Amino acid sequence: QWHVNVERDFGHNLVGEIGYLGSQGHNLPFYGDPNTTPSFYDENGVKRLVPGAGLRYPSWGRIRTRINVARSSYHGMTLSLNKRFSDGWQLQASYTLGDSKDNWSGGQIGGSDFDNGAGSASDWFDPEYEYGPSSFDVRHNFVVNGIYMLPFGRESTGVKAFFVKGWQVGGVMQFSSGLPFTALLGYDQVGDRQS
Repeated sequence: QWHVNVERDFGHNLVGEIGYLGSQGHNLPFYGDPNTTPSFYDENGVKRLVPGAGLRYPSWGRIRTRINVARSSYHGMTLSLNKRFSDGWQLQASYTLGDSKDNWSGGQIGGSDFDNGAGSASDWFDPEYEYGPSSFDVRHNFVVNGIYMLPFGRESTGVKAFFVKGWQVGGVMQFSSGLPFTALLGYDQVGDRQS
């Protein structure tokens, strides 16, 4: 993992920050079934099943297998603007542009930790074929929060101050893009004996 941030004070209690963060994972768990129909890449680079081929091990059913060959990569840019508390209010806004890719996003074989992922790799013999957006990849994330100290009762004293002084209103809003979409079929569309 690595990160770098640069912060700038603009005066008037206003601070801006820009940053980059990244990570890589290697030798991560990869789940699949080696007992599938063999496939190949045609002259156009498209993965296809071997015509007329059956299961690699026809006497066996599913062979649930885990090996540690998966990899992951994340790169993100962060921007933030922070108006420190002064004159009775505070505001912070943050934006993250992220890109998470892997060839397995977790989950035990036969299931997934995320609703948009498959429970098993398409081709156990070709882990790089699975490489793409992570099941949890959120590309855009914007968060803004603020606090405003209500103006009434600031000068109050005694019992009145106990009830009316120091009230604040605050809030948080978050806007995020959605998760990647994985089209799943409940039947064997391509003839590889998997749904």
